[in-house]
Parts: sequence; structure tokens; C-alpha cells
Amino acid sequence: MDKRLREAFDEVRADEALKERTRAFLAGKTAKRHPRPVWRLAAACLTLLALAGGALLWTTPVAAVSVDVNPSLELALNCFDRVVEVEGRNADGEALASALQVKYLRYTDALEQILTTTQMERYLDQAQVSITVAGADESKSQALLAGAQACTKGLGNVSCHCGSMEEATAARKAGLSLGKYQAFLELQALDPSITAQDIQNLTMRQIRDWINRLSGQQAGSVPGNTGDAGQSAGGNSCGSISDHGHQHGHGG
Repeated sequence: MDKRLREAFDEVRADEALKERTRAFLAGKTAKRHPRPVWRLAAACLTLLALAGGALLWTTPVAAVSVDVNPSLELALNCFDRVVEVEGRNADGEALASALQVKYLRYTDALEQILTTTQMERYLDQAQVSITVAGADESKSQALLAGAQACTKGLGNVSCHCGSMEEATAARKAGLSLGKYQAFLELQALDPSITAQDIQNLTMRQIRDWINRLSGQQAGSVPGNTGDAGQSAGGNSCGSISDHGHQHGHGG
């Protein structure tokens, strides 16, 4: 009897050992058979990073284009020259910006749309329209300028100019568009008491007339403000050529 019991327990222990070896064998096979999920996870992470980097490139402003007459607005461009932001810099500019559908258009297409709106068409025959561009460096600014000139060729009373992103940043802090900020620098060089708020709601023609009046009163007394081609109070050397062949600096 005792002998039969021992043999039965031995068989049970043998079965348990076999089960453990079987589990270990199957676990090893499973690990070898499915290594790919780790690589899939890594590939998914890399794809997400690439998408995030692309989205960042698409939405990050790196250049600016301002359109000024009485409506004063500014377009922020990404590295693909597409419009990613549209902001009005005065009441008329805000009204115009809210009526536009130019987000993600190329800036030249956006400019064409802006200049053919009802709000802007009435200015083209009777007022000075100033378009000012700024890129990350002078070569980019010149490329943007060439595009702006090409899409406005033949339009009356439109002048194109360029500036710098440093000026665009300072303009934003002052609550002005880039074009108005450059004109403000000219005006302030003639009369330091003038503030950005003083010109915020003026048309470009009114600002230019104010500059001309002060220049006439103080002719020869303001160094570096003689209207040299391609040079503004901000010191940027990027100039422009109007449709009539006259070279302009920043002031318009």
C-alpha cells in the first residue's frame, strides 16, 4: 500500500515538472515570435514627432506683410509664405480682417483678395496704399517684396516696401502695423513728442502729409532723415521700386 502511494505521488510530481517545462518553452516561443510591437511603438512615436514638427513649421509665423491706407492690417506668414494670422491694427482694419478668408493662402493671393475687396477698392484711386513686407533676413525680405510688387503691378496709388522682423516685433508692441510703424519712426524723428497712439487711426496720406509739413519746418535740421532711397529711420537698407520706376524707402 505504501509503495503504491509513493508511486502515485511520484507521478504527480513528474506531471508538475513537465507542466513547468512546457510553460517555459511556450513563453520562450511567444517572446521570439512577437518582437515587433516594440518596433511598431517606436515607429509610431517617430511619426508623431514628425507630424508635430510639421505642424509647428506650418503654424509658426516667420514673416510679416502689412497693408495700410486707412484700414490697417497685418498678415503673419509661415516658412512656406502662407498666411497663418490676420490681424487688424485699427478699427477699420479689424472690420476688414473679420471679412477676409485668406488664412493659409499664399501671401500674394491674399494681397490680391484684399486689394479687390469693396473696402479697399475705393482707396486705390484716391489714397496712398502702402504694402510693407519683412522676412527673417534681407534676402527673404527682397523675395517677399518682389512677390508683392508683381501682384500689385498696374494698380494705382500702391507702393511696396520692406523692413525687418525686429521692426515688425516693435510695431506689434506699439499696436501698429509694420508700415505705419516705419512712418511713425520718420515722424517721431522730426518730433519726439509724437506717440504711436497719435497716428494709430490716421490714414497713410495724413501721416505722410504730417511728415512733409514737419520736414518743411525743419528742413536740414534732422540728420539721417533726408529721404534717401532705401533707408528709413529704422536703418534697414531694403528698398523698393514702385510701378512708376521711383525708388522708395520705408516711408511710402
